[in-house]
Amino acid sequence: MTTAKNISTSFPTKWHNATKFGVNQILMAITLASIRGISRICQIAAFSGDGLVKTLLKLDNAINENTISAVLKVLGQAGANKLQMLLLSKNADWLVKSGLKSIMLDADSTVKSVYGNQQGAAKGFNPTKKGAKSYHSLLVFVSEMKLLSGRLDRLVEAV
Repeated sequence: MTTAKNISTSFPTKWHNATKFGVNQILMAITLASIRGISRICQIAAFSGDGLVKTLLKLDNAINENTISAVLKVLGQAGANKLQMLLLSKNADWLVKSGLKSIMLDADSTVKSVYGNQQGAAKGFNPTKKGAKSYHSLLVFVSEMKLLSGRLDRLVEAV
């Protein structure tokens, strides 16, 4: 099953007269934009207006910022976790199909500064904004395939 079909199955759209975009189209636009390195909603909206993206996602028009924002608010943290696990399971499928006998895991960290009182953020090592609250995520990559295999804390829990 393709990733798009998995997303469609996991995140069904309740169609109404005013519904112009499916949840799966919005999440695929976010996923494709993320691969491209785009993270801001306004840039995702502009990216969804690209001719190739519109063709791939079967869109008549670009998805506007308000629609993207509304869908993300409805899905919330539980939806984000569900999407992350779905995409990581696809990576696991690709890894199994690769037939590699051994792999090298490359652990890396990233620091993301936040403002205000964001849940899970703490003061710690932050080379760009010393003393600022930030997230310090540890990521694990499969070197041979350039795949993100998960967060290190989840990988340790699984082992």
